[in-house]
Amino acid sequence: MERKKIDLFRRRTFGEKLNATFDFVRENFRPLFKYMTYLLLPLALVVGFCMDSFMDSYLSILGQTVGEGVEAPVDAGYVLKMLAFVVGSLLMGIVAGSMVFSLLRLYNEREERLQGISFVDIRPELWRNVKRCVWQILGAIVVMTVFILVMAALGVVSLYTLIITIPALLVSILPMMLWSPAYLLEDLSLWASLKKAMRLGFQTWGGIFGILLVIGILVNVFSTIVMLPFFIVSAFKELLFPAENGGSPVWMDFIVYLSSVLMMYSSMMLSSLSTIGLSYQYGHACDKIDGVSIDHDIDRFEQMSDRHVDTPETFNDFEKL
Repeated sequence: MERKKIDLFRRRTFGEKLNATFDFVRENFRPLFKYMTYLLLPLALVVGFCMDSFMDSYLSILGQTVGEGVEAPVDAGYVLKMLAFVVGSLLMGIVAGSMVFSLLRLYNEREERLQGISFVDIRPELWRNVKRCVWQILGAIVVMTVFILVMAALGVVSLYTLIITIPALLVSILPMMLWSPAYLLEDLSLWASLKKAMRLGFQTWGGIFGILLVIGILVNVFSTIVMLPFFIVSAFKELLFPAENGGSPVWMDFIVYLSSVLMMYSSMMLSSLSTIGLSYQYGHACDKIDGVSIDHDIDRFEQMSDRHVDTPETFNDFEKL
């Protein structure tokens, strides 16, 4: 028996939003796993190396600081390794988010959902979302910079203004979580999507908080589990093969590297749960505030009538709606 399609733009209770999130993962596990792995695993191989190199430098500086009792200098190599790790992690996040939103859009738009989908079908949506993610990151930097400058200017006038501006910043962060779904799932401009996200987000603030809290706890628990191998083998490496004794053998370095790749890859895969949950929260907010599900049903009705006009199946298809 075929499962009922999980409509994106539907008003749902909190439990129904969680169910929709996990139902989407269960129904589309194979394309999600396949195409996320296809893009993330090669990146994880590179970023894992960057993280391993950065951690080696960090532990070396930390060991000198603790052992000699003075703060060890930070050289250019350490800074470059840190930047490479940060940029690589950001790139993985962009690719992971773009892929999830691409699959969500295609699932919502295609009659056959994600059945039989290929990378050729996904590629136009993926490239569109990657570009939009980059623009959104730049837009977020601009927004946060402006807000911080306003806070600083008001703080110079009077420190009492921080009593208002700091809580306002904290409260505004949650509605901004809907910015990505608004910008990547719909064909809105950057600033129009931000305006819509803030409008819907403030009216459904509690729902956003609940989704992020529950799914965030699950993601953090499982992320901690996949991070443990890296920190365990890194600790054994430092204890068994200290740098002053010649360092670790190649096989130990390789084990640490594999554990770092596993950590980066698994963490990004798990983060997709939060992306999917926020997307269904956004769809709920759209229907609750703007009633978009009625418009979608009308569009489907008109498409069905155009496709089956003057055929015996027309009335049967109408009844299904």
